[in-house]
Amino acid sequence: MKIVFITFLAALVSACATSGTKVSEATLTKFEKGVTTEADVEKALGRPQMQTKLMDGTQSIAYVYSHAQTKGASFIPVVGLFAGGATGQSNVVRFSFDAQGKLITYVTSSSAVDVHTGLGASSSSTTTEAK
Repeated sequence: MKIVFITFLAALVSACATSGTKVSEATLTKFEKGVTTEADVEKALGRPQMQTKLMDGTQSIAYVYSHAQTKGASFIPVVGLFAGGATGQSNVVRFSFDAQGKLITYVTSSSAVDVHTGLGASSSSTTTEAK
């Protein structure tokens, strides 16, 4: 019985995945338009996952965060057929800089998804975006 319990806990713990850089609202309030540089943002958050440079000298960088977790019911025989699935969320923060490398603006976007597997499978998602 002890082996079954340990195996179940191991499966449950390994049933999630996280990647990227999560940018908190508190961190965003530290960045000032016209003052903060790209180097300041990278120092605070690390290397961005995306970078875009335009012909006019402006550029943008983005930080992407994703987290997905399998629903516990997915691991229960038979029950998983009806109540299994996963939930997930993602957040993207894009910073735009002028030709001198000063912050123009940032945009945040987040989405959440709830996926049902098995019989009667469906999914739902929500997305929010703020400036």
